[in-house]
Amino acid sequence: MEDWKEDELLTLTEAVALFWPRGPLTVTSLRTAGHEGTLEITVVAGKHFVTPAAIRSMGRKAVPRTETELVPSGIDPAADLLRRIAEERSPARRPRNKTSR
Repeated sequence: MEDWKEDELLTLTEAVALFWPRGPLTVTSLRTAGHEGTLEITVVAGKHFVTPAAIRSMGRKAVPRTETELVPSGIDPAADLLRRIAEERSPARRPRNKTSR
């Protein structure tokens, strides 16, 4: 991998062979990651290319960097969890047993 510069364009096939020669990712996996926005793909004349830098950063965008990114801004994650637990335990949320007696 030392032969490739961080900003050098690789075909998806080259990237798979270089980074995952025995799997688990394939050209289709990289295309999917590009469509999902977790891999930056450059399209030139209908051909898809990636850079080693883009491969190395793949997936980092998909994972929240901090715990506060998991819940909407301004909401305390611990308080939100306690609220949801209380809602689930509420008698109004429990299904009623409709068996005849």
